[in-house]
Amino acid sequence: MKHIAVDGQAIAVELSGEGRPLVLLHGLGADRSQVRTALPPPSGFRCITPDMPGHGETPLQVGDGEIGFDRFAALLRGVLDRLEIERAVVGGISMGAAIALRFALEAPERVAGLVLIRPSWLDGPARPHLEIVERVGHWQERLPKDAEALLESDPEYSDLRKANPPAAASVRALLTRRQAREGARVLGAMVADRPFARLDALGGLARHALVLANAGDPLHPVYIARALAGTLAKARLQTI
Repeated sequence: MKHIAVDGQAIAVELSGEGRPLVLLHGLGADRSQVRTALPPPSGFRCITPDMPGHGETPLQVGDGEIGFDRFAALLRGVLDRLEIERAVVGGISMGAAIALRFALEAPERVAGLVLIRPSWLDGPARPHLEIVERVGHWQERLPKDAEALLESDPEYSDLRKANPPAAASVRALLTRRQAREGARVLGAMVADRPFARLDALGGLARHALVLANAGDPLHPVYIARALAGTLAKARLQTI
């Protein structure tokens, strides 16, 4: 693991393997270990897995107005510049998938393909399905001593535990993750942001894309994956 400085922000980046560059980005409230668990590095690829600001080992060194897909995509570009990588397959989980799409729209010549795992954003904020994540961020930032009790009493969290225990566990993990307090404001800021202004803008991305969805995951609704796969010019949707 190494730290790469980009525009005043230190980014923790793990590099592994040899071959074609493959960038994989974690989801909101997670870190690069999530990527290794979900998608072990394939042979024949040089994998680049960064921690985004406020996650993992990357501190949050930006102001409130700079937290969003625009900033995170710019930081990704800077990481690739520092590593002298001109073109890569780019993808990620949930928030990571949205960052990958934003980057692809801004620098299509640098994207060889897309891997979009459990996407959770279209052309608007990730509401209502990620509002519970937004609330957790608010509690951690303003009421840290009460955050656990507030989550336990939250009706949506109670329903989530019954419907999808692993999804509920991922929400609860936000309370104990690295930088839970320091990076709390990232949760609400990212849920409220959007990676692109119009869904149909993706139609011009002539890159092969694999879109992976999980049925029955209320935090990552299948309709979002279907919408992306139906709009991207060369996409394949796989529900697992």
